[in-house]
Amino acid sequence: MKRIVARIILVGVSVAACALMLNSCWVRIHAIERFECSFDAKISQEIQKQISANLSAHTGAKSDEIVSSLLEQFPCIAHVDLHIQPNKDALITLIAQAPLVRVNDDHVLTQSARLIPLHDFDPSAIFNLAHINVAQGAVCSAHELAELQRCIKQVSPALLNRYEVHWRTSHEVVLSKAHDSLVQFVCCAHQLTDQKLIEQYVKEVAYLLAERTSVDLKKLWVADVRFENQLILRASAMKKLGKIVMNEIKGGIQDGTCVS
Repeated sequence: MKRIVARIILVGVSVAACALMLNSCWVRIHAIERFECSFDAKISQEIQKQISANLSAHTGAKSDEIVSSLLEQFPCIAHVDLHIQPNKDALITLIAQAPLVRVNDDHVLTQSARLIPLHDFDPSAIFNLAHINVAQGAVCSAHELAELQRCIKQVSPALLNRYEVHWRTSHEVVLSKAHDSLVQFVCCAHQLTDQKLIEQYVKEVAYLLAERTSVDLKKLWVADVRFENQLILRASAMKKLGKIVMNEIKGGIQDGTCVS
């Protein structure tokens, strides 16, 4: 009985040793000795240098380990294509995330709902991007970020270029004209996709302000358009959005003005 047990143990040790030797041989055969990279032009020069340094530290590593490391450490990379040549050189093609819109002048929201630091992209790749402002803590989860991305993808570029967009939540988005800070519009995210409706509200507010000589045009006015066929206009002194309150300016515009 003892001899049988001893033989089983010996066989097990032999198999394990063979497996280690085969794995060692596989690693030596497939070990990468040099990297040749092809960078997407959207990736900044600084990030390209960091990627090259990262690859130099992974000489001899497995290809799947290299790909995982790059995707984890450099979020601007969308895809890594790696081919090992017979001479153990690795040809790597790095594809960048596709920028969608600039966020708060320090990040870029991508087409795949990723929030990437601005400096990860080459300036030429983001120069013509529209810009939005996102309130701190407004996109703390992947779901909220995806919601923002879905909305912005459906918004007309003309609207993003004409208005400053301040995203607080999907139920509270503030629009203001770049060259006219006297009126702000509060809407829901889904309303941004209907540019004609936004322009209708803009014309209605301009008409209401113009026909009342008692209105102080030096004050900030907030037009809440989140209610169906209703426009709530108030002076900036009123702080609670969405509340139906009376305008404190004597002779001013009443809240709840319907849009025809």
